[in-house]
Amino acid sequence: MPRGEKAGLFLHSIFEHLDFTDRDGYGDVLESAGEYYSSVYKPEHGDHYLDLIRHCMNVKIDTKDGGILCLNEVKNACKLPELEFYFSLDRHQKSLIAGILKDVEFTTDARIEGIMHGFIDLLFEHNNKYYILDWKSNFLGNRIEDYGEQGCLEGMRANNYHLQYHIYTVAVKRYLEKKLKNFSYERDFGGVIYMFLRGVRENNGTTGIYFEKPGVEKMNALESLFNG
Repeated sequence: MPRGEKAGLFLHSIFEHLDFTDRDGYGDVLESAGEYYSSVYKPEHGDHYLDLIRHCMNVKIDTKDGGILCLNEVKNACKLPELEFYFSLDRHQKSLIAGILKDVEFTTDARIEGIMHGFIDLLFEHNNKYYILDWKSNFLGNRIEDYGEQGCLEGMRANNYHLQYHIYTVAVKRYLEKKLKNFSYERDFGGVIYMFLRGVRENNGTTGIYFEKPGVEKMNALESLFNG
């Protein structure tokens, strides 16, 4: 599979428009995305991409609360792709945020303020819990072992994805608190899934998958800094 920004956009386009439950329709979505990203997609490689899609849809994801999640069970009506968010930020020292999020590194100005804006690849509901999912096309290595637990951790740290998913979680928590009566973060939020697409295998839920649910104490502390 090619590397680079266009390859990532191609894969995102596939999963954004995919009906997870319609296995017979995977090929049509692939071909449609391939027509738009013809510089990336080669029809002779179609079976390989279909394998990738099936692996991602069928893999059993351990949600760490005793449950197993398969994306092929998530209906379109329970999905909200490309969720856009805005929220304002008071002026803060970034060191305060880094004190809460131990795996985060800041390399720019010491202070942060203004408007936080972004898009979340997918918010979905399954078995009465809400999950954030981010599709990642990162190349972590040529071997499946490179997408194991350690490889995914290194990919998360190298790209500061820990900061990203905590920001996403703040946005989703606020969104659900406004949309749902009696929303409880601890009860109703299932967690965050980062899917490193190149390494996902349906018979091995430990490669290509990073899963985490930030603790409520951490989220409350972070939200107190993200008031504006």
